[in-house]
Parts: sequence; C-alpha cells; structure tokens
Amino acid sequence: GQPSADLLPLALLNDACGRFFGDAQPLELNYGERQGDVRFREALAAFLGDAEGAPVRPESLLLTSGISLALDFACARFTEPGDTVFVEEPTYPYSMPIFRDHRLNVVGVPLDGGGMDLGQCERLIAHHRPKLIYTIPSFHNPSGQTLSLERRERLAELSREHDFVIAADEVYQFLYFGAPPPASFGTLIDRGNVLALGSFSKILAPGLRLGWIQASAGLMKNMLANGALVSGGNFNHFTSHVVRQLMEDGRLAAFVAELRASYAARAEAMDQALRRHLGGLATWYRPQGGYFFWLRQIGRAH
Repeated sequence: GQPSADLLPLALLNDACGRFFGDAQPLELNYGERQGDVRFREALAAFLGDAEGAPVRPESLLLTSGISLALDFACARFTEPGDTVFVEEPTYPYSMPIFRDHRLNVVGVPLDGGGMDLGQCERLIAHHRPKLIYTIPSFHNPSGQTLSLERRERLAELSREHDFVIAADEVYQFLYFGAPPPASFGTLIDRGNVLALGSFSKILAPGLRLGWIQASAGLMKNMLANGALVSGGNFNHFTSHVVRQLMEDGRLAAFVAELRASYAARAEAMDQALRRHLGGLATWYRPQGGYFFWLRQIGRAH
C-alpha cells in the first residue's frame, strides 16, 4: 500500500513549499481553524468538484491527518465501546487495530464481485445493529472490486433507516485506469449518515499525513466539537498551506493524471507476469484502478 519511491514528487513539493514561504505571513504558522484553513478547503472543494463533476461545498470538508486518523476520529465521535462495526471481508488489515482500540465488535460482510454484498449486509444489520460501516468502495483493498452507484445509494439509505454512520475510505478514488468509478460517497452526504474519507497519501505523498472528511452539516457539527480540535485547531494546518499551492495552480490534477498512466502500465505488467508464472495455479480479478491484485489458489476456497 505504499507508492514506489520513484513516484514521490520531491521537486513538486519543494517548489510548493517555496511558493508558500515566498508569500507567507507569520500568522499562517499559528494555530489553524478547527475545520481547516478556508483557502485550503475552497481549493480542495474545487479539486474534488472538477474530479467528480459535481459541486462540493467548502463547509462540508474537514481537514485531517490522513485516512487512519480520520477513521480513528470517526470511531471516537460516532461509536462507544461495545458497539458493532461492519467491514468488508476481507478488508484493509490495519483498520483492525483502530477498531480494537475503541473496543468495537467487528462483523465481516462478504464481497460478491461487485463490492460489499448488500443483501447479506441487510440481513446482518437486522441481527447486529451496527453503529458504523467501514467500506473501501473504489478499487477495494485488497480485492480490487468497486461498489456500484446503486449499491452506494442503497447503503446511504440504509444508514438513515437503521441509524448507523458510513465511513467510506476513498483513498483510491482518483487512481482509475480507464473509466472512473462511480461518484464519491461525498456526493451522498445529504442522503445518508455518510463520512467520505479522502487522502493525499496515494495521490501525492504519504509523508504529508494530510487528508479530509466530507460530511453533512449535522455530522460536521459533531466532529467540530472534538476536544482536540477545540484545544489546538486543525490537525495539519501547515501542510495544508503547501498542498493548497498545488491545487490552486492545477499541478495536483496534472500529477494525478500522470499517476493514473503509470499505475495502469504497472497493472498491465503485473497481470502479464501473473499469467506467465501463476496462470495455472491461481485466479484473480484484474483491477481497474488502485494498488492491489487479490489472488486465490485454484482448488481452495480462500
């Protein structure tokens, strides 16, 4: 789940740092706004709106320190010890320590080739009454599957019907190889209890530790009451100034387009290598985006 070293944009970020410090004012290194610098949120809203083809409101965005902190934050704000969280089976393995830290009961929902099996999910909801559903809807880690728009909309409806929160981990949303995936869960924040978690880790550099949560006004109010935000302002104020430079001048969008081309070529090379070396031993789904191939040994269920 880490980008290749040759894809980490040192020169791009060096230039962005220089541009920020060239015009920076002292107060820009003070504590930031709880929700994140408004100029950063405006630039991020424009970037997301252009990518998704739908307007994004800056006030719907909360700056975070990447997906892991955002998921931990969601657990802290919307669950209590003993509550149940649903995850896809299999799922991102390092989500599990976060759920254990919050003493949540984890229930797996199977995948069926089109992402989370919502028929099974609905049956499990009736039995377990989850407070949180964690999903990786686009180019799932590790299976590579993508949840259809119809399933995304239905899951949003279910979140209101059964009073749970969706934490949609969309770290691979923009890393598609051909056609883009269905629209982000961020487009559904007014149709359900939805948190769309995004990150610059895979589209710029993990070491920035910078991401966002997109949410409705009601969920945002809950998150902004967090004591850490009240005490110290936002989690990564300085880095947001640097990344803002790249969104405002369009260089981030251009860099993401380059990443898509590079990852598409690498996925093709991986598929050919697997066919050559493991074609008679395993089966796999060829992903249309993201980072992962998920192999199953022929003759075994798992």
